[in-house]
Amino acid sequence: MRAPLRISLAGGGSDLIPFSSQFGGQVASFAINKYVYLAFHETFLDGIRLAYSRTENVNDKGQIEHPLFKNAFHFFDFKESIEIGSFADVPSSGTGLGSSSAFTVALVAGLRKLTDQSLDKIAIAEIACHIEIDMCGDPIGKQDQFASAFGGVNHFVFNQDGSTDVHPIKLDNAALEAATNSLFLYYLDMGRSASKILKEQSHLMTLGSQQVENTAKLAMQVPQMIDALLEGDVYRIGKLLNESWVLKRELTGSTTNSTIDGYYDLGLTLGALGGKVLGAGGGGFLLMCVPQNKQVDFKANFPLRQVPFQIDFKGVQEISLLN
Repeated sequence: MRAPLRISLAGGGSDLIPFSSQFGGQVASFAINKYVYLAFHETFLDGIRLAYSRTENVNDKGQIEHPLFKNAFHFFDFKESIEIGSFADVPSSGTGLGSSSAFTVALVAGLRKLTDQSLDKIAIAEIACHIEIDMCGDPIGKQDQFASAFGGVNHFVFNQDGSTDVHPIKLDNAALEAATNSLFLYYLDMGRSASKILKEQSHLMTLGSQQVENTAKLAMQVPQMIDALLEGDVYRIGKLLNESWVLKRELTGSTTNSTIDGYYDLGLTLGALGGKVLGAGGGGFLLMCVPQNKQVDFKANFPLRQVPFQIDFKGVQEISLLN
């Protein structure tokens, strides 16, 4: 199975349960052609073998230590002998690209197939959310699972009752090219605990707090970002990204640091219109919006490693070993 990572453009944080359950949330995002892969193989001998950053060989699902594997096996009541290997196109944790949720989406889709269950993408995303949020207790929202399951460019609405509405954003070729050609992704090469940052952010989301006010402002940017995307308005996209980064930096003290601020300020000096650290912040990947007339100088002088990408429109899918 292959599940894409995602880039969130607006509304991040409003999908967290402490906010969305009170006010509802919304996010504009798109999936990219960077993936988490899970290979499933029926073993000759009895038992379960799981290969990720370490390897587990166990006789029963109750002995599994990896929380996502363990809870997914319990959810599906999966008892067969199996070998599963995990691979990723970028570092598999702390990226801000939703890699953990992409892993869970691929795992859910694979176990669905192995148990002969017919689940649509909404069901795959919802089960992935249940495993991560309810069963594992991760302090995350729901945008990553839906972006990875569906692929494409989407407006996700997180309702107060816990349901999620999916509205595809249909860009014409010119608008799609304008957006993808102006957004540059860079690897910050510094680790951070997204879980720690999100726990702090969720804890601070008490009614009337500055965090709630800023998160509400971030959510209110979503319709503006959608309009900018539809119009292919690079300058407006960059302006909104900059405004969202200013708001996001105020959510917790762990969102940024002097090194990240230095890179961001350098990007603006070199002609970027705006940008943001993706995900919880504190490390991972930096997205910058650069107009065409500034791109040559920007690429020549910005010191971080660029990661080229295109939009993935397929979402989670089964692929053959020859692909």
